Amino acid sequence: MSNRAPEVHCFNSKGCRLYPGIQPLDYLNTLGFSGLTAYFGLKRISELKPGEKLVVSGAAGSVGYTACQLGKVAGAKVYGIAGSQDKCNALEKEVGVEKAFNYKSPTFFQDFKETVGYLDVYFDNVGGDMLDFMLTRLNKDARIVLCGMSSYKSFHWKIQLKKND
Repeated sequence: MSNRAPEVHCFNSKGCRLYPGIQPLDYLNTLGFSGLTAYFGLKRISELKPGEKLVVSGAAGSVGYTACQLGKVAGAKVYGIAGSQDKCNALEKEVGVEKAFNYKSPTFFQDFKETVGYLDVYFDNVGGDMLDFMLTRLNKDARIVLCGMSSYKSFHWKIQLKKND
């Protein structure tokens, strides 16, 4: 093993500085696009305040997981939505969300209404039916961060081109 610092490649003329304790891999998640998306979505778009109810869909993904963590740090009551019980358990135990909901559960909608009621900030990573449902659960002056649309994975965009004759 070498005592050399990890090598970092940058695409600008000034070079990059790798700060102590930071690994290059960190720039692909927390310090990269996923982390920046979660940070600016909560800080600038939603202007999340302590005590507000934050709901994050796709909460076990890289952006959602970071959004949940940042929401907790901001003092919000954070609720996550994921697609398996294992993911929900990780969100509750590792991140400390108030409650994580498995959207595949047959009682998901009722459980959500009973536990969360209405929300102040919805960080949407999936779109589709989940967004439609959350639109019915908004408090007055609620905010929505539209971040992703993973529910449209199989949706094929069709572009029609006119032929010039």
